[in-house]
Amino acid sequence: MVYCPSLRTRLIHLVLLAVLPALALILYSAREQQIKDSQDAKREALRLVRLVAASQQRVLDSTRHLLIALARLPEVGGQDGPRCSALFAGLLKEYPLYANLGAADAQGEQFCSARPAAGNVNISDQSYFRRAFQQKDFAIGNYQVGGANGKASLHLGLPIFADDGSALGVVFAAVDLEFFNQVIGTAKLPDYASIAVYDHEGTILARHPYDEGLVGRSVPQSGIVKTTLALGEGVAQTFGLDGKERLYGFTSIGGE
Repeated sequence: MVYCPSLRTRLIHLVLLAVLPALALILYSAREQQIKDSQDAKREALRLVRLVAASQQRVLDSTRHLLIALARLPEVGGQDGPRCSALFAGLLKEYPLYANLGAADAQGEQFCSARPAAGNVNISDQSYFRRAFQQKDFAIGNYQVGGANGKASLHLGLPIFADDGSALGVVFAAVDLEFFNQVIGTAKLPDYASIAVYDHEGTILARHPYDEGLVGRSVPQSGIVKTTLALGEGVAQTFGLDGKERLYGFTSIGGE
């Protein structure tokens, strides 16, 4: 993203955005950097957003593989709640990225949870459950605060299949956004860049450097969010949250 106050002086504001069906990753500059050619800024913005998107794709891919393995467990396929919950509770200790692991039947009734829930829980109204169950594929949800632990999280779901290919329910993993903030903070970026992660509804999931006042804030009308959701990948000159026009590089991750 380049804001050009004159033809002689060009300033770069890196705003990088990666979008998947339910998640967007946005990076933008913390300060200005002089450059000689706006084409350099475009190439650099796209290079950086692809670099960060690749690291986020690895998190998604590893979660998908974990859910595939969990969905095939007899405790999950047989909907053995006590044994499934005990198994998931043990696994949760080995995976600090996740705030919870669980599973629900075809009606959305949760029969398994690594973290004990207060009473019966039905997740049929959750976007990740609906997408996973109806599309029979890996699905990503929206920002939410978990009732079992009070942590902000992003849920990822995968169908539980019967032998005939029908969906018996959904197994899910809740990504702990506090840990996610730590993960995105490891990205090797220029010191003038910062990172923010959005869901597809424009809610800020995580940010580096961390800003408590921004995480959890919903900004669906942001120009760059709307542009990226519409175009998928490229560069665009549009307005950021502060109302300033900049050049943005963006790319898609996660697939359809």
